[in-house]
Amino acid sequence: MYKRGPVIVMSGAWSASLLEPPARTEADAMAEYAVQLGCPNECVLKEGHSKETIGNAYFVKTLFVIPNHWHDLNIVAADYHLPRVRSICQQVFGPEYGLTFTGALLPMTPLERTEREIREQALSSLFTEWVSAKAGDHQAVWDVMSQIHPAYAEHPKFTRDELKLMVSERIERIRNENTA
Repeated sequence: MYKRGPVIVMSGAWSASLLEPPARTEADAMAEYAVQLGCPNECVLKEGHSKETIGNAYFVKTLFVIPNHWHDLNIVAADYHLPRVRSICQQVFGPEYGLTFTGALLPMTPLERTEREIREQALSSLFTEWVSAKAGDHQAVWDVMSQIHPAYAEHPKFTRDELKLMVSERIERIRNENTA
């Protein structure tokens, strides 16, 4: 059990949009990089089950945060991704956890940034539509995701293609609202 010192949890298997798993998980790649930068190997933990942001929050909470009795977390994500990460983590973890958020600035053109932000808005709207559980009820969040999301459900409500279409339609609607 980790009670002292900084611990970093690298979270992610691979993107749910990939049809074939990559040679290594996102968590493995990030952990390797952190160790190369000088983080002690024993302080870098890996969560390799999640395939999207909701799963990142759920698996980190259930596999590491709850068992280790952690209550204060600093969650780091790409800056454009931070609003959605914040919303999801606040829903999954709930008010009993002290969450701080740090955005990592990624180099991209203004157009690339705008496109990513629009996609994030579209994905956030799906999460808000699907998940209405009490903040902190990670099991209720998981129950919804394991029934709806093709990354986790044995018989998902939506296929990958249907999910992509839903996101694309929402992106188009957001673009139209922004230009109106």
